[in-house]
Amino acid sequence: IYSLRKKYDINYSTATLLANMGYYFILTLAFLIALKSIGLDLSSLAIVAGALSVGIGFGLQNIVSNFVSGIIMMFEKSIKVGDYIQIDQTTRGEVVDISMRSTVIKTNDNINLIIPNQTFIQNQVINWTMNDDIVRFRVPFGVAYGTDIDKMEKILLEELQKSNLPFIRSKNENLIPRIVFIEMGNSSLNFELFVWVNGKFARMPRRTRSKFLKFIYKKLNEYGFEIPFPQNDIHFRTPLEVKLEK
Repeated sequence: IYSLRKKYDINYSTATLLANMGYYFILTLAFLIALKSIGLDLSSLAIVAGALSVGIGFGLQNIVSNFVSGIIMMFEKSIKVGDYIQIDQTTRGEVVDISMRSTVIKTNDNINLIIPNQTFIQNQVINWTMNDDIVRFRVPFGVAYGTDIDKMEKILLEELQKSNLPFIRSKNENLIPRIVFIEMGNSSLNFELFVWVNGKFARMPRRTRSKFLKFIYKKLNEYGFEIPFPQNDIHFRTPLEVKLEK
């Protein structure tokens, strides 16, 4: 199947699905032929298997659940080989294999995670590249009160277009970079830079966001925009004597 993939223009996820189905079909068929060849009556075996199915069902409940979940995932294709998915805040990576019992995810740290299939059926999973590999990144930053925000936004967007940062340069209204005013915080005016990213940079969210944060920090300093930090006033309820020594 894998050798014929390019000849018949079969994508990698479909080839993996066909290969896994073929493997289990051949395995089951070979098992039945082996039983028949040694003289076992399959009808009698079916009766015994039916009697034991209840007990085995309770003992192998998780295995059966993972098996059925794997079949659902393969046919549903909501998660495919090659997709970049996120399970929780710290677990994300590329799907490299989907078998009947588990799914293998390779993280950006080159660590393979073997996750039971029922996890993807029962829990919420974020698929970053389900239909395409275009992702919008939100890059937060803040400036001091009193900043000319219109001037700041204009400068950052103009400098962004001149940079070599990895974002989609398009005239499409939905894909152009934007700066959004989020809130007036305790110590700063808070903004978010919206940029659309695709390809390998969409699969490296932390490193990609780091590039844009560095860019914003450099440009704010270069054009003299103040980057605030939290400041607190301390009030003493009782008189305080302060002695200064040289």
